[in-house]
Amino acid sequence: MPSQREPSSRGQAQQVAATSDYLVHLLTNQAQYRKRWERHDQVVQHRGPAISQAAVAHVIYDHLRERGEGHPSIEQDDDSRSPSRSLKDIVSRALTGKVLSNRTLRWFTDAFDMREADIDKLRALRAGNDSGPAQIVRPARITTEQPNFRARYQTISLREFHVVGPVGIPVLHRTTHVVRAIDELRSYRYRFDTSAASVEVLHGGTAGPICRTGDDGIYAVDITFHEPVPPDATESFEYQTVLNYDQAPPPEFRRATVNPIANVTIDVTFDDELRPTQVWWAEWDDLRARHPVHQEPVKLRHDGRVHRHVEHLQGIVGFHWEFSADQLHRVRNS
Repeated sequence: MPSQREPSSRGQAQQVAATSDYLVHLLTNQAQYRKRWERHDQVVQHRGPAISQAAVAHVIYDHLRERGEGHPSIEQDDDSRSPSRSLKDIVSRALTGKVLSNRTLRWFTDAFDMREADIDKLRALRAGNDSGPAQIVRPARITTEQPNFRARYQTISLREFHVVGPVGIPVLHRTTHVVRAIDELRSYRYRFDTSAASVEVLHGGTAGPICRTGDDGIYAVDITFHEPVPPDATESFEYQTVLNYDQAPPPEFRRATVNPIANVTIDVTFDDELRPTQVWWAEWDDLRARHPVHQEPVKLRHDGRVHRHVEHLQGIVGFHWEFSADQLHRVRNS
């Protein structure tokens, strides 16, 4: 028989892991926090989006010394300007989800001067009583044109509106996008998986010609902003894609992202002439995969629309649906 202590220990481990995941997400993807550890000498040779534990330890070490907070983890010779091995171990265990005490969590939130909303979320996760809508989808296998490319921006908000026409084929897609620049940002590359498209920027910039990318079957349009976006500033823009398929594509809409997106909203609207018999919200683990690794049925609203909001999206998610053979025969032969 399992001991009564086992559920408690397992629950504690899950709380620590969830808190650690969200802490790493904040330190890696929120520009105001990332900049604090990126400026340390420890990251001169650092490349890519991954977090530098050594640099994070430096931020906490500097904060504790400045406050004069006595703790064996930071006690060293007066001439030392580097974290002790003990402090580095504490930071490493916290960022890998092994051990994260409330005191250590306070070191992180204080040292990085975190916002109240982020602190509340971390504390709720650590206490195991978080019931918010956050959903972190694990990274999928998504190839990029430049494997070592570091994103020059962070997407703050993304709203996707996908319209399926009267014969069951997508006809229009509209996107409202808000980004925060990490480095000076002059343009945004919009990628999509069909050449049967034309792109128009509704506000915030101008669209260049459609071009092929290094990924098979993937096309792109560069959207140039009216003015360069300085580091840490935000920019909003809206663009729409008119779709002109000769043949029906797979009955689905996916949103794929390598770098986490803070807030994503997806709406798919179906024409009154042809509404699906079933719709699923789904998650895929590969762009080429036809079958999702997870799915759940969703109810079509009275206006012919399905809707989903996701926080901290990283991976591949979306909707897929099906029409009956009788429906398709009727509308495509009428």
